[in-house]
Amino acid sequence: MTVLLHPNKTNPERYRVWDRETNTQKYFPLTKEGKRQANEFEAKVASIKKARALSRDLAINRLFAPDGSVRGLKRVYRKRRDRPSYECLALYACHRQTELTIGKQGFEVTYKKAIAWLLEKYGLEETYEIRQMFKAAKRKYWHTVIPEKM
Repeated sequence: MTVLLHPNKTNPERYRVWDRETNTQKYFPLTKEGKRQANEFEAKVASIKKARALSRDLAINRLFAPDGSVRGLKRVYRKRRDRPSYECLALYACHRQTELTIGKQGFEVTYKKAIAWLLEKYGLEETYEIRQMFKAAKRKYWHTVIPEKM
């Protein structure tokens, strides 16, 4: 993002500050004062973009959605015609996906394996805060999703 001459370089009428990521566009007069205001506005938009990038790249924000659920983790029931049906945790992270079956090992063990898989794919270490968030998010996933038999 830079301060641009608008509508073109050869015949400018004003200064323009435009940024696609923040969806901002503002025009300033073609004067010395307008150039100074455009540069100040550009610096303000750049600081907003930097704050967004820092927030987006935090480990907790990469792993958890705003509602507290784990990004890329779903508890699903797979119905198969030619094979036995099963309940599993479906995982998706960093363009990779897998399923961990909840079978005989139980939910707790499967959930811990899912946490380890997600942390490995994101390349993150488990901190105290992340551990507490996973513990709070477990409540959203421990109820079964097997449809009731009629």
